[in-house]
Amino acid sequence: MLSVILGLQIISQEFIQQSQMIMSRGSAPFEAPVSAVYIPTGFDDNDIPQFIVEGVFENACYQVASVRLTEMHQQNSRHFHFFVEAYKIEGPACTDEKKKSKNVPYLEAVTLPMLPVGQYEVWHSQKKDGPAGLLKIVKAPTAESAPTGKESKDTFLYAIVDGAFVEPNQLQKDHYLLTLFGKFTNNCQDLDYEKLKIEKKTEHIVEVLPIIKRTRTEGCLDTPVSFVRPLLVPEALKEGHYLFHIRTMEGRSKNFTFDLKSPD
Repeated sequence: MLSVILGLQIISQEFIQQSQMIMSRGSAPFEAPVSAVYIPTGFDDNDIPQFIVEGVFENACYQVASVRLTEMHQQNSRHFHFFVEAYKIEGPACTDEKKKSKNVPYLEAVTLPMLPVGQYEVWHSQKKDGPAGLLKIVKAPTAESAPTGKESKDTFLYAIVDGAFVEPNQLQKDHYLLTLFGKFTNNCQDLDYEKLKIEKKTEHIVEVLPIIKRTRTEGCLDTPVSFVRPLLVPEALKEGHYLFHIRTMEGRSKNFTFDLKSPD
């Protein structure tokens, strides 16, 4: 399964590079369809907040170009309005009907500037009956305000995660295994199984903090070390469509969606 996922990633990257060259010749942009907006929790005023946009193109002849973001002030509230700009592309994947993929999903993480404490509405133009969700920013803990023995998440180092997949835990009903693969920056690092977190924070978002630790202090070489680590998702999850939001360094994230189904 891992080799298949890696192969898909390589194919995807090559296709994107090819598509970008074709798009550079010029094609009229249009607003892409949006099927879901995910807003993770736990951001404070020392973080770089994000929200994630999901949609589906009718086939592989379209690609996201950018997410246009506008900040608006209305009385005492601040709103972020966005729309996803896409292009139609050309190439073998589009001209050959037999090779043309159907219902091609996309996932885009939208990075916001550091924000003061408050609550922010996130809107997109295709939803007219209210905001797509609320982004909450809390006060960052300080050394003086943090409870004794509690560390701020900003003090942690995270693993570099390149990919992930989820499969049912055959030993426990409605539970799953999350396998992360990526790399450590040296041969003296590993996941900190006591501190890393996998939590279902909202109905369809599972947040993952892949915290790492130093395993020894001698003989360390600053060379990338690949890893594959299966992890138990501690909370039972109902069948459904989930975003796994995996924090990385410098306020960034990796995001993957999975349709979870219990084994027959």
